[in-house]
Amino acid sequence: MALNSSPIIIAKADGKIRDGLLSILENQPFILIIGAVQDELSLLEQLGLFSGECIILLDINLFANNTFNILNRIHAEYPRTSSILLVNTFHQKKTAISMGFNNLLIKGFNADDLLTLIHLATTAKRLNNKPVETDQVVRL
Repeated sequence: MALNSSPIIIAKADGKIRDGLLSILENQPFILIIGAVQDELSLLEQLGLFSGECIILLDINLFANNTFNILNRIHAEYPRTSSILLVNTFHQKKTAISMGFNNLLIKGFNADDLLTLIHLATTAKRLNNKPVETDQVVRL
C-alpha cells in the first residue's frame, strides 16, 4: 500500500454505478481499492482484514432499510473506518445527515466531487488518528 493511499471498499451491487466507480477510482494514485462487495458479510470480512483502516463507499440501497443500522454497527466496531454514503434523493441525504452521517453524495455526482470527498475523509482520518505537533489550535 502506498504511504498516502486511501484504501477503499466499494459496497455496491454489480451494475453501471459500480463499474463507473471502479473506472474513476482505479486510476487514482492516492486510492487503493481493497474490495468490491455486495453484501454485509463480505463487507465485514474485508473490514476485518484491514482492521477497519479504510473508507467504505456505500450505496444506500445495498442493505435496503438496514443501511443506517449496519453503518452504526461498523463504526462502533471499527471506529477508524470512514464511510461515504451514496444516496438517491435529497430527502435521503437529509435523513442521513439527521442521523449523523455527513459524507454523502447524491447519485449523479461528478468524479471531482467523489474524489474531493474521499480526500477530505482521508485527511480527517489522519488528523483524528495522529497527534498534531503545533503551538496552534486546530479547530475542525
